[in-house]
Amino acid sequence: MPENIPSQQSSQNPPPFPPNFNMPKKRSRWWIPVAIIFGVIAFIVVCFIALFAYIGTNLNMDSEPVEVKNNSVLLLNYSESLEEDAKPESIFNNNTKSSLLDILLAIKRAKVDDRIKGIYIKPMGKMGMAKAMEINESLNDFKKSGKFIYSFIEVGDELSYFNAIQSDSIFMPTEGMLELNGFSTTPFFLKKAFKNIGVEFHTIQFEDYKSAAEMFNSDKMSDSARYEYRLLLMQRHNSFVKEVSKARKISEKDLTTILNRGLYSADSIFGNKLIDRLISENELKENLKIRLFGKNATSKDHVKFIKPVDYLKSSFKSKDKKAPEDKQIAIIFASGSISSGKANSPFEDGIKSGSFVKDLREAKEDKDVKAIIIRIDSPGGSVIASDEMWEEIMKTRKVKPVYASMSDVAASGGYYMAMACDTIIAHPNTITGSIGVILAVPNFSGLLGKVGVGIDTVSTSSAAQFMNTGIAFSDKDKSQLYKIAEGIYKRFVSRVAESRGKTFAETRAIAKGRVWTGEEGFKIGIVDKLGGLQTAIDLAKARLGISKETKAYIQTWPKKEDGIKSILRQFGIDKSGDESSSKTNVAKLLGLDPFSLATSWNALPASMQAQIKYTASLMDISQREKVMVAMPNILEIR
Repeated sequence: MPENIPSQQSSQNPPPFPPNFNMPKKRSRWWIPVAIIFGVIAFIVVCFIALFAYIGTNLNMDSEPVEVKNNSVLLLNYSESLEEDAKPESIFNNNTKSSLLDILLAIKRAKVDDRIKGIYIKPMGKMGMAKAMEINESLNDFKKSGKFIYSFIEVGDELSYFNAIQSDSIFMPTEGMLELNGFSTTPFFLKKAFKNIGVEFHTIQFEDYKSAAEMFNSDKMSDSARYEYRLLLMQRHNSFVKEVSKARKISEKDLTTILNRGLYSADSIFGNKLIDRLISENELKENLKIRLFGKNATSKDHVKFIKPVDYLKSSFKSKDKKAPEDKQIAIIFASGSISSGKANSPFEDGIKSGSFVKDLREAKEDKDVKAIIIRIDSPGGSVIASDEMWEEIMKTRKVKPVYASMSDVAASGGYYMAMACDTIIAHPNTITGSIGVILAVPNFSGLLGKVGVGIDTVSTSSAAQFMNTGIAFSDKDKSQLYKIAEGIYKRFVSRVAESRGKTFAETRAIAKGRVWTGEEGFKIGIVDKLGGLQTAIDLAKARLGISKETKAYIQTWPKKEDGIKSILRQFGIDKSGDESSSKTNVAKLLGLDPFSLATSWNALPASMQAQIKYTASLMDISQREKVMVAMPNILEIR
């Protein structure tokens, strides 16, 4: 082919043009995805910085003090259940609730703080009688300052009213409602419900009064349970009538007549001189403004209410003499049902034996702590966990004095803890005792038959199928269960006898699972002294050579968890501790997923919520342990 004739291929692919240096170069855009990635990372970093800044300002124990201005009023609002020691804050739980300890300390400080002119109470009755009595005793002492106490009640019951009786004046709106018609308790029973689905419970109780298992195997109260409940109710009735009569200058006879008849409307309660005036809350606050700022008060003058939990964050220079810092008192709070293991987070309910032992050891090993108070508010639960805590308390009391301070309830496992202490202090209205043991084992053989499930077994020994809940229990099984429960009961009674300086026979006579009030417990010798948390503190101070008038340094356990660690737990990043949580367990036991439980839970009455949680906790414990030391139901008195 001649050289001057191009080939077919070359004609289809002509040579490139010479480069044109005047044309702009095409630039790479590799930086765009890199910028996006860095932007996302920067956004995440900023979010975490903001998050940790929030933690530092809101969860840090050493946060900036709250400013308390002149003419402030301490606000006691009992619209939510009152805890012994409030749980720590989190970004999901901005905890502004005041604990019982917060309230008692705030009232004591407000008495001598010139910035606080009085106390305003909005009672709703969300606490037990013992806590209410402790607050009333503190309010009665506050009145010596000459400062006012006002209460405003919209709706409520006897306990709401009881929370207000130390007030100079009690107010209600015209359409308010207050149920004053005496006290009652209404436990519920699940025998038929379980029978309908083919589940039966084999129960053993030591002894007559240990009636917690009746909810599983009966349709009504036993005579023994009814008897002890009535005694508790009458003690509550007598305390209420006595205290209200003294505070309102009304005869006990007239008050009893009122409760028998029943009062509900605000005008009838006002007509019986149980309140001082019918008035709206807005009008009451206007009158309060005039009291604080005078008749010339303007719209710029506002009543400054402050909650105890915030008030205690304020700076305050006490004129009281202070004890040396190496003579501190530890208070360890033990509230809720008792179970084994460690708490997965500081937001869990109940007493975990592993966490309690850890707290107690820290207090024991703290060189500045010279005395320990265990504040108990528990209906009991696991035998194993109760015994674990008992052993640690016994070891601790060899090193430092240990006091048990009983709150609303310290019974069964709660008393098991208390009996290991040097001294037991109970309030007259505390529910205690219940020295006994229950066994409640479910049997699912009927349920399996109803749904058509067959069961067959192969065993290497005759005892291999003991406690198989899919097979009907034999007489031999039941006899073996009885021996197990009996042994635990006898050890419980023996330990009580040893700690109280009594014989086994003397102790058994007052045991039998019977529930006592603190007042009766003192008479029969299972309690050393009547009083509240302040009484326990005073006894510990006296033991350390500190006068009542001198302020002692107090440390509390469980410690408020570090904010960052708490957040990591809530995001599931920190997996230390037990995997289970109480809410998840409740959901499983009720056959619901946690979301379904959460969406329907608030629709239930508060009393039913408490009983379901308690029953679920007992059933959860029974999956691991068959014998428990627990109260007969959550005693809801209304």
